[in-house]
Amino acid sequence: MKKNIATLFLTLLFISGFCQNTRFEYGGKRAPAIKKERLNEARFISQIMPGFSRYVALPYKDYSRMNDLLKIVDPKYMYRLGNYVHILEDYEKIIDYVSIEISAINQGKLYTAQSTSDVLTSEQKNILRAVDLGSVITIKIKFNFKGWTRNTADTDTKLKEGIYSVTVVPETDAVYPGGFKEITAYLTTSVINKIAGPTAYEKLQKAVVKFTVTEEGKLINTKMDRTSTDPQLDKLILDAINKMPQWMPAIDSRGVRVKQEISIPFGRIRDGC
Repeated sequence: MKKNIATLFLTLLFISGFCQNTRFEYGGKRAPAIKKERLNEARFISQIMPGFSRYVALPYKDYSRMNDLLKIVDPKYMYRLGNYVHILEDYEKIIDYVSIEISAINQGKLYTAQSTSDVLTSEQKNILRAVDLGSVITIKIKFNFKGWTRNTADTDTKLKEGIYSVTVVPETDAVYPGGFKEITAYLTTSVINKIAGPTAYEKLQKAVVKFTVTEEGKLINTKMDRTSTDPQLDKLILDAINKMPQWMPAIDSRGVRVKQEISIPFGRIRDGC
């Protein structure tokens, strides 16, 4: 059974300086993800790009322009907790697609198909339906902003190019017993409280650890996906993960337990107490 990848983002939140009462919160945030079952129903590109205008990789000028235009077309567009929130499809009110390339892995082989509109082609649909659980779908788009968006201060008609990635996940993710609150407590005790000083925290934020939760909830294949550059800190992280209690395994749409690969980046670190 192919591995399922769910990327869990670990946010370390400090309030004022590195101190004895260091606190952090594990919010379980993840990069864009889509359930495999939804891929079978997709007809348009917007249906497989959740959070597109937040996560698409564009040159800064183009990204800024897109978000300014979204404020015009979406009356519900607002700034909340540091993130823009708006209706999923509204970005298509400002974009004219030139080409869309979808790439994904099926049984270890990379497949790619292109289209010239937001309507998925039969070849693109076949790729999405066959994609492995845990695979990352890469979408390369070329587009222009619609004609109505131009004004005297915006004469740039250069073709825009962006890249968007979304991970295919199971119907129900693997879960640490007790959820976010308990994994926060565990990692505080096992990792955070065992390091000290700004240098250690700077190294920690580089670290990404990966492991697989089996169908039985056991943790296997633990490894540093990205090192902290400090062998002792890497060992501390790996030991903490290997000593974790069993998780509740992931479940697919048929109710069958499946393996799932978990990735924990040690987040954004800010001063705090």
